[in-house]
Amino acid sequence: MTRTNLDRYTQAIDYIKQNIDLTLADRLSQKAGTSKELLGKAISLQGGGFWSTGTPGHHKALRALLLCQQVYLRPPVYHMDKAKDGSEAKNYFKTKGEEQVKEAIRSYTQKSNVTLEDFAQAALKITDPAKPFNELTRMRSDMGFGGITNCYGAVKMWLFNSGC
Repeated sequence: MTRTNLDRYTQAIDYIKQNIDLTLADRLSQKAGTSKELLGKAISLQGGGFWSTGTPGHHKALRALLLCQQVYLRPPVYHMDKAKDGSEAKNYFKTKGEEQVKEAIRSYTQKSNVTLEDFAQAALKITDPAKPFNELTRMRSDMGFGGITNCYGAVKMWLFNSGC
C-alpha cells in the first residue's frame, strides 16, 4: 500500500503521541504549520531498501525520528540544514532495532525529574570529550564522548546527556 505524504506525516505524529511524548508531538505539529506535505515527503523510506529489512514498527519509529530531524535540525529552528535528505540517519538506524530508534527520538524530549545528581553523573561519564557529536545519530545513552571544545560546549553536553 502506497502512503501519501500526509499519511506519512500523520503516522509519524501518531507514533510519537502513542510511544514517546505528547508534548513533543504537539510541538512538532505546531512547527510543521502548513509544511505537513513536504515533511511527509522528506520522511519517506522509499528507495532505501526498507522493504526487505525492519518491521512496520521500526519503519514508523524511523519516520518519526526523521520528522524530528527535519523539524529541529533545519532552518529556521537550527542554524543550518543538518537533516538534509535523511539518508545518514536512515542508513545508521536501518539495522538498529525499534527500541534504539525510540531512544533516539527521546533525545528530542526533556526527561521529567532530572536532578543535580543526574547532571553531575552525565558530566562524569564523558571520557572522550573531543570526539565529534553527530546530531543525526546521537542518543543520550552514548555518554562516552561529546564534541566538547570549550566550557560552553561541555555544559550543553551535560544538559543533553542528563535529559534537560
